[in-house]
Amino acid sequence: MEIREVKKEEIRQVSDFLIRTMSDVYPFPLSEASMRDLTEMELLFLNREKASFFAAFSNDQVVGTIAVRPYDGRIVSLKDRYNLETTCEMIKCYVDKNLRKQGIGSFLFHEAERFSKEVGYKMLYLHTHKFLPGGLPFWQKKGFNITLDEQDEFETVHLEKEIF
Repeated sequence: MEIREVKKEEIRQVSDFLIRTMSDVYPFPLSEASMRDLTEMELLFLNREKASFFAAFSNDQVVGTIAVRPYDGRIVSLKDRYNLETTCEMIKCYVDKNLRKQGIGSFLFHEAERFSKEVGYKMLYLHTHKFLPGGLPFWQKKGFNITLDEQDEFETVHLEKEIF
């Protein structure tokens, strides 16, 4: 298995993996914002400062993903909580359902965390949903703390982790 930054020519393969994987775990259609992350991956991640998209490949097949981008302060319930210059958002962390619990997610996270430190982030932010298989426990094992449980119909939980 190899974990690397996604290249322009791999965008379609990574997007196809994510659409399949996300469709399997979400009980509702993918949001416009989620789809934009895939259709505009080159602009939003590959050609953007302090952003990157990583994928795990096994036998030239995508088996996992994670992405890092500057946090934009868009979540109203977290207004003014984060310094937008030093906070990133981790998104699109998914592993092939047949390969979960084998360390792929941990390898992806470590690469994303390394990148985040390297480009100067001090705070990692993410949100997950309680219904996602292994999501919340995974992030807590990685040192993330819950900052807000929305207790909404999407079971949204916001988490953060300081890095040095």
